[in-house]
Amino acid sequence: AGDYSYTPASEGAYTLGFRAYDGSAYSTDTYKVNITAVNTPPVRKSNVEESVNESLTVGMAYALDLTEIFEDENQDPLTYKVKVNDNAEEIINKDYTFTPAATGSYTLIFKANDGTDDSTDTYTVTLNVKQPNRAPVRKSGLEESMSFTASVNSQFYIGLDNVFEDPDDDPLTFMVKIDDNPEVSADDNFNYTVTSAGSHTLVFKASDGRLESTETFTISITATKIPLRSVTQPDAVTGIPNGSAKTAAALGLPETVRLVTDSGPENADVTWNVAACSYDPDQEPEQTFDVEGTVSLPDYISNP
Repeated sequence: AGDYSYTPASEGAYTLGFRAYDGSAYSTDTYKVNITAVNTPPVRKSNVEESVNESLTVGMAYALDLTEIFEDENQDPLTYKVKVNDNAEEIINKDYTFTPAATGSYTLIFKANDGTDDSTDTYTVTLNVKQPNRAPVRKSGLEESMSFTASVNSQFYIGLDNVFEDPDDDPLTFMVKIDDNPEVSADDNFNYTVTSAGSHTLVFKASDGRLESTETFTISITATKIPLRSVTQPDAVTGIPNGSAKTAAALGLPETVRLVTDSGPENADVTWNVAACSYDPDQEPEQTFDVEGTVSLPDYISNP
């Protein structure tokens, strides 16, 4: 046949000598072709970026399958090398793992070899290594709990940023459980109003978004009733027409009275004993009379 092809199986020098044959004799002239087969080094696969950045924590293994990174045009079997930071280059398996023992930045530069040449392409992995996440803690020197006594309707404020801190400097959010109620989120500047007498317990925790603090901060409040100092007598009612019904509403008596307490003014319901007063709706002359009332103190106010 007039068409001929030859594929060298390995690199090196090859000489091909050609002669012609007419069916009776070979040509005395020859045609020689000298071929030098050149090796093609491995390359990084076309879909693989030249470099990547990864984040790890100390003690976490970074794993890589290098057959997914490099390929060889000649289908030669490949071996692999890595250089970690300023350390010497070393031969590694295709399934490579690296486990950082300390925090910091690590640069891993990978190459492939086909038995003849190293790849000129490299694959670089930069590992940013931090400590494993640590849970928030109560600030050093701060007691686990505090307690105090306060009267009902007292308010107090606490800056939770002054209570908890995070070893990794992560931003924190806060939670509080009040008495037997479910835990809810709490502002870092938390305020609380004591609404009833008795014992109240507030338990605070912090979260860095991944871990909650196992340490808590507890505030125990003994809430006392507000002492009553006096009852303010209502103003006299005038201008009620003669013959008005003998009821509190018809006589214009107020439904509440003003209390003077240790924590300030308060209102209280009052029940008027209109039936016992001297008012007679059937008398035409003007009448002046007193009506006694019974004040119902709110639960949070005590009458010493």
